[in-house]
Amino acid sequence: MEYRLPFGLGPTGETSTMRQEFLTFLGDEGILSAATLRGACDCLRSPPEPLGAIAFNYGMITGADIDMILAEQRGTKRLFGEIALSMGILTKGQVESLVRIQQMRSAVGVAEALLLSGVFDAAELMGELGRFLSVYQHKSVIAGES
Repeated sequence: MEYRLPFGLGPTGETSTMRQEFLTFLGDEGILSAATLRGACDCLRSPPEPLGAIAFNYGMITGADIDMILAEQRGTKRLFGEIALSMGILTKGQVESLVRIQQMRSAVGVAEALLLSGVFDAAELMGELGRFLSVYQHKSVIAGES
């Protein structure tokens, strides 16, 4: 049985996130029941870690860079990475890598919530997360995203 999560659950209105994809994967593989998946939707309500915070933690940008980007971002619909790229603060490759890290951390957040809720034991959950990331990466490469 294929279970699809309702759209619009992401904190910024996105219709598909790696969090949703991971939960859908667990449902499609018959690992989680539809009822458990519906309960897990709560973990979709927290926003993903900001791209700027990830870049700052890796020493790729400074606090002053973040302030400049956020000042530019106010009142526009431009994404943080897009602005950082246009300002020459980050390269396209760096932005793409940061987005991948942000997506992976979102899937790990789902795994953490499932582990804390007692739905999985750690070894089983890490195995499923690894399998999902492999499948997700394969799908991205086929779709030309990598």
